[in-house]
Amino acid sequence: MSEKTNNVSTLPDVNRRILELVSERANGNVSEFSRIIEQEQQKVDRLFKVDKRTQKFPKPSDSILESIIKKLDISKGWLLLGVSEGNQSEDRDAKSFKFLSIEEKLNLLYQQNLELKEENENIKDILDEMSLTMEISLAPILRHFKLKVDDKQSAQKNSSIS
Repeated sequence: MSEKTNNVSTLPDVNRRILELVSERANGNVSEFSRIIEQEQQKVDRLFKVDKRTQKFPKPSDSILESIIKKLDISKGWLLLGVSEGNQSEDRDAKSFKFLSIEEKLNLLYQQNLELKEENENIKDILDEMSLTMEISLAPILRHFKLKVDDKQSAQKNSSIS
């Protein structure tokens, strides 16, 4: 598994939890895990390799996430966020956190911080894109109403002049 992931600690949380499931449910065999969840092995395997184009780990597709949740009877909250239905952390990293050295704790927190910053940037990008799409979509409507307002104002000026 080490040749697939440069460093497991750099994996995004969801990918790391999927890797844990591969380890637990298929003895670390991605091919066997893919068969169990009925997904293509290449798509699952990609989750643990940095994409050369983006230099990031890919996010799991909705199809993979749904298959894991259904086929393995895994909590959606745990898989996506590392929390149980009752909002208590079940993340295996959190359970062993107190046994880590200070340096390991700092490294883990640093990695989580980087992931949150990246997620924040992704959300900002999505919001910018949505805002631009709305602006483009609404422009003709706004121009139409502005023209009507301008026509009314011109009519009022002409009637007050006469």
